[in-house]
Amino acid sequence: MGAFAKKCDCNQPTRCQHPYFIRYRDAGGRQREETGFRTQDAAKERLLALHARRANTPASKAELIRHYGQMRFEEFVDDYMGRQRRLSHGTTYDYEHLARNHLMPGLGSRRVETFTAMVVEKFLTTMERLGTPDSTQFKVYVLLKTLLLDAHRKGVIEEHPLQGVDAPRYEAERAVVPTMEQITGIKTAADNDRFSMFIDMMAGCGLRNGEAPALNVNNIVANDAYRVTEQVHHRSKKLESSSTGSPASSAKFPCRRASVRQSSASSRGTAPPRTATYSKVLAPST
Repeated sequence: MGAFAKKCDCNQPTRCQHPYFIRYRDAGGRQREETGFRTQDAAKERLLALHARRANTPASKAELIRHYGQMRFEEFVDDYMGRQRRLSHGTTYDYEHLARNHLMPGLGSRRVETFTAMVVEKFLTTMERLGTPDSTQFKVYVLLKTLLLDAHRKGVIEEHPLQGVDAPRYEAERAVVPTMEQITGIKTAADNDRFSMFIDMMAGCGLRNGEAPALNVNNIVANDAYRVTEQVHHRSKKLESSSTGSPASSAKFPCRRASVRQSSASSRGTAPPRTATYSKVLAPST
């Protein structure tokens, strides 16, 4: 089941004030050691609790703990990414970039089972000391939290790896909303119907940079509503699902400008000729 003792050289160790320590084997078969027990009874109670936990751990879970516990963190990250089936191209790229440039240099060689809240705190302190931007610190912390909680749920990390950790704080700068005169000036300077439509949708419906190029008449769900379900990734230039997820949970924006409705009507031959260029842009995807 385990053993308990004191590391001191006192003549009467049972009466001295030094704490007891215990040695035991966890569910994965690894030898562990804990200290800080003031009495023998406290050490025995802890050993009994650990023994009961190990006895109630199924063999399949014990094998899972043993497998992932000995894995290096860099291998665990690769394994985690390989198990994700619904990550978009953009999210996958960002995770790999953050892991390669920030997590791997300091944590890549560490075994997964050795992560504690203190390890996370030291890592965050190192990032801050190196002058890592606040926004990057926050993104790295979110990724690290996701990975460690995955290991914690599997039982690989016994104690919560983020308990008491002071998470990085990041407040985005206040957005600057262009005036109507500025928007008109941008469209005039561009002198391009396709670009003008993007500007109309971004200014009138609040679409983001990647969502505007993914405009599609199939996403018009009412006379005055446009559903955002996809976007064009700025690196791959490929169409992918937007961060809002499935159509059931997608964002809907009111069409405060007539361009989308006119474009849809133009595809049916009922709109004025001046919207013909927009209708080509909004052609249904195949």
